[in-house]
Amino acid sequence: MLLSRFAAALRARKAAEAGREPQSPPPRPSVLLINGDSLEADGQGAFRVPGVQAVIRHIDHIACQVKPTATRVYETLGGRDLADFDLIHVVSHQLPTGMLLSAIAEHLDAHRRPLMNMADVGAPTRLMQMMRLARSGICVPRTVYLAPKKLAGSYAELVAELGSPFLLSRLVSYRAEAERLIGGEQEFADACRDSSPMVAQEYVPNRAVHRLLVLGGTVAHATSARTAYGPGADETSGPPDQLSNVRDLDPRAVRTAVLAAEAMEYEMSAVLLVQHSETQTWHVLDVQYSTGIGSGPFPEIEIAAYSTYLRRKLDTRSSFDPRASRGALGRVEA
Repeated sequence: MLLSRFAAALRARKAAEAGREPQSPPPRPSVLLINGDSLEADGQGAFRVPGVQAVIRHIDHIACQVKPTATRVYETLGGRDLADFDLIHVVSHQLPTGMLLSAIAEHLDAHRRPLMNMADVGAPTRLMQMMRLARSGICVPRTVYLAPKKLAGSYAELVAELGSPFLLSRLVSYRAEAERLIGGEQEFADACRDSSPMVAQEYVPNRAVHRLLVLGGTVAHATSARTAYGPGADETSGPPDQLSNVRDLDPRAVRTAVLAAEAMEYEMSAVLLVQHSETQTWHVLDVQYSTGIGSGPFPEIEIAAYSTYLRRKLDTRSSFDPRASRGALGRVEA
């Protein structure tokens, strides 16, 4: 009896040991070194940091995706999101690194990842804006960035992600007249002859681009202009039309513009919007911190709106700041 009990206990212990998964060692901390080729002086790819998983990638191995409410920045060789690394260090800044830093920093900041050599990254690019707006729940066109060499062979991939047709434009600026509507593979191949970093973006069918001037959380002026591409577009259309009464605007457009300005932390901005012809959803194309007040088709109206806003802001400041000078306010009003 005792022997059988002992045998049963032994079998139970062996079964438990067999079913017990071996404990794996804790994962090593990881660091991504962007443009860290100089660290591999031997040219053998053998750079090592004891106890650390070090991954070296060139800036051309970095890609970005913007989808509704989500962003992704990843290295294309392993497919790993940059937010999965414990630390990201930009070792050097050869082109087009500087153009991408604001977008990379925006993505990593959202995931609370530490950065090195990425302070003071400069003015936000359109790609960085799309990331912040999407994370803020604001509707933007789906957007993809790939390095120029990788972009050239990605037509099918882009159509699957963005639909057809889609837009192709330079990374560093927003100019509707400079965008290309890509409706076929040959058009895409021709566009890719431009070696500048490009952004591919979903085309939102629309009747007009609306520009809303946002001053301190209020839409002060609005204009609309027909797009230079798409069905029914007229490339010879005249100057933008003034929307005479802001109160006549779709309240959803006004709210979207104000939220976009707040998301970008711009007290004064021009927000470009389009309304989807079928879903009637408003999409933000750009939030311009340089509004060009006084240089557009309605300079007097916008300058007057800005003067009123500035006067109100200074009056509000003076009611709280005893050091504010009424003499200075009088000079501003003049």
